[in-house]
Amino acid sequence: MNQSRDDRLEDDRLEDSLMRRFWARAAARTVKLRADLAVAVLDVVLVCSAFVAMLLLRFDGSVPADQWEPLLTFLPFAVIVFVLSNSAFGLYGQLWRHASLYEARRLVMSGSVATLILVMLELGPRHV
Repeated sequence: MNQSRDDRLEDDRLEDSLMRRFWARAAARTVKLRADLAVAVLDVVLVCSAFVAMLLLRFDGSVPADQWEPLLTFLPFAVIVFVLSNSAFGLYGQLWRHASLYEARRLVMSGSVATLILVMLELGPRHV
């Protein structure tokens, strides 16, 4: 009877230990996800700002009204392509305190691939 009680206590301790580890990992992933989400939101804002700035510069600050609609149609695709490209090249989920040439290379590759995809989408066949 005593052995059975000791076994249950040991099982309870093991279960508690597993639950603590599970919740610690879940909390760590949540913190990482929140940090990655913040960086992705910043990327969305920067991509949108860059395309709006390009349109403003193209027309010297006075953009014709008929030019805003194509931008607003194109912008969601551009944002998705840039965020997916950044994610594919591993730009999210790391600490950017000290960047090396390796990180700079990944950043350039991500931007180049995203730009190439957007150019291909823009120059591709159009169905009216």
